[in-house]
Amino acid sequence: MANRHLRAGRPAIRFDFVSPDERGFCYDPVMSTVLLGDAVTPRYRLYSQVQVAGATLLGGPLAGAWLLASDYRRLGRISNATTAALLGLAGQIAAIWLWTALDDTLPPFILVSIYTIAIGLIAQVSLDADFTAHVVSGGHREHNLKAAGIGALGFLMLFAGVVDISALMRDKVHMGNRQVVYYQDGASKEEARTVGQTLKKHGYYFGEGPGSVIVSRSSEHYHVAFVVADWVFDRTDEIDKIRAWAATLSKEAFGGKPVDISLNDDIDSTRRHLRWSPPDQLQ
Repeated sequence: MANRHLRAGRPAIRFDFVSPDERGFCYDPVMSTVLLGDAVTPRYRLYSQVQVAGATLLGGPLAGAWLLASDYRRLGRISNATTAALLGLAGQIAAIWLWTALDDTLPPFILVSIYTIAIGLIAQVSLDADFTAHVVSGGHREHNLKAAGIGALGFLMLFAGVVDISALMRDKVHMGNRQVVYYQDGASKEEARTVGQTLKKHGYYFGEGPGSVIVSRSSEHYHVAFVVADWVFDRTDEIDKIRAWAATLSKEAFGGKPVDISLNDDIDSTRRHLRWSPPDQLQ
């Protein structure tokens, strides 16, 4: 690039040896400055603050931090990228734990609002100037679909984490071979163990494969939920077999007290409720 000559009494500014740096801007080693006016159009794309906040809202702290780390890396700020990724992972784990541990104490929208605003502010403070310079020099914003995809992956991680941790935090008795009796809402560990032993004694647990039962209590009324496969809900004979467990469990596990039976397709998802009937009324 040719030298510029004196204009209006100003000294000439050399543009010899000017080459784009890794951020896409022209850099003059003599003047030690970035020449925005003659910037080379960056070949890479950057995520905007809105995209970062949107991904965080959808997929949690890790999704937003992943976009931040991507911008940092493309701008050559490798240490910032590493820090963002690690903090995002820690934030995702913390969000999952808080969501599970606090339950109804902290409404989900408050927790989501807190970490979305926090990461949005980080994006604004640390990347706003870089993003503006990027656009001024002809650079483009990253595709919305890509940001949404990362947000969706983060959402799946959040959902799976909350479900798994909820199960881990539940009180339970292991009966072997991934067969578990959970107890909650006033039911005791000993009652859950007795239910498991009674079921095993009479052949409900066949010695292999997973199985889950949930025992709860309301006043003097007990409730036992069986987690079953989808096909069971379409089989009247199978439903009647499970219904018959009410009399057995009432007699051998709960001292003759009433027992309602439920059929669940998940630990927290009841699809069929079978109310207690005295044994002499059972078919």
